[in-house]
Amino acid sequence: MKAVKVWAAFLLLIAILTACASGGAGQRTAGLLTQDYLEMSDAELQAYYQQLSDQLARESRAVRSSQRVGYGTGTFGAGAARGMADEEDVQALRVRWNEVRQELRRRELLP
Repeated sequence: MKAVKVWAAFLLLIAILTACASGGAGQRTAGLLTQDYLEMSDAELQAYYQQLSDQLARESRAVRSSQRVGYGTGTFGAGAARGMADEEDVQALRVRWNEVRQELRRRELLP
């Protein structure tokens, strides 16, 4: 019985740490998506593209790892809602990343 309590405490700690780690990621994603890339200079656009790429990689990893660990399952329920938000963030980032990539090509900054 004691081992079950230890495992339950461990899993709760992992869930809390995962939730804390992904909370800031959502704010960074929202901040990136509100920027107007069409008004940026070439250098700003290239830096923005790199930020989008980095954030997309982080969010994608978070979604994959949360699905592998089983984050969002159990009696808490809040994790399941965040999992859906993560997937929506990844999709929104991917759409913006593609738009910025097209703009970089239009400006002849990408081959």
